[in-house]
Amino acid sequence: MKGYGRTVSILLAILLGVLFYRVLMPITFLMPYLIFILLFVPFCGVSPRQMKFGKLHFSLALFQVVVCVATYLLVRQFDEILAQGAMICILAPTATAAVVIGALLGGRVEVIVSYTVLINCVVAVVAPLMFTYIDATGGDISFWMLLLTILRRVMPILLLPLLLALLLRKLSLRMAMGVNKLKSYTFYIWLFSLTLTMASTVDYIVKRGDGYVSEYIMLALAALVIAVSQYLIGWQIGKRYGRRIEGCQLLGQKNTILTIWMAQNFLNPLASIAPAAYVLWQNIINGVELGIAKGGHIAPEDDPNHIIPEKRSKN
Repeated sequence: MKGYGRTVSILLAILLGVLFYRVLMPITFLMPYLIFILLFVPFCGVSPRQMKFGKLHFSLALFQVVVCVATYLLVRQFDEILAQGAMICILAPTATAAVVIGALLGGRVEVIVSYTVLINCVVAVVAPLMFTYIDATGGDISFWMLLLTILRRVMPILLLPLLLALLLRKLSLRMAMGVNKLKSYTFYIWLFSLTLTMASTVDYIVKRGDGYVSEYIMLALAALVIAVSQYLIGWQIGKRYGRRIEGCQLLGQKNTILTIWMAQNFLNPLASIAPAAYVLWQNIINGVELGIAKGGHIAPEDDPNHIIPEKRSKN
């Protein structure tokens, strides 16, 4: 599927999730299994020796932590719920689907995988600290309980496909590379997961009722500003290290499912509207990126051309 076809597919997946959320809600339980496939297939093509943490990774992680804290402290002077919504959108770890979109755009999978592992571990520690400081749960949950709860939610989804992929590479490298050749089909699985994510998001908003319309609009607009800003800043940070595509996706594409869950359970539940809206904005941006690629890949930093045909891509 070429660039603009991917863009249209993303918009269609979003629309289907919005319009048919009631029909789709009974099958949203499939999400963890879809995430497993989305990670396992590209992980099979990654050698452990390639998974290294570099200056790009630490720069992005430092940005997320510092800016999320600064944003919360600044915005809370005006509106506590808006501050929580903005903070969680910035702190949110990189989405597992960033591996899929990043690869389609020509990014290096091992760079994306390394940061996905790093930032999920960072968020698992920083998030409980922030939640304890905010004390939105009324002091009912300790830092260590928050830490264990988040780790229990994040680590199985993230580590299980990685460990199984490494095991398969150890047992049969040929079989692992055969699985990795299926990565072109992961885009369609991602589209299905996007539809289910949108359905779950709309269902939550509908259940919240229409008594918070002004708050919904304010949080949605904040999510839009943050989404655009993070993609642009990620591009600029990545450019410094010759990894524009990776920096853009790693900072901009968020694990909104986990983020919504954290907001609903440990912050003011209304703040979860911000990451819920982020789902829409980030996938529109992803669609635009894939459209710009025009059926090929956005060129890596060291490529003299801006766009390279798909058949020339070595990533």
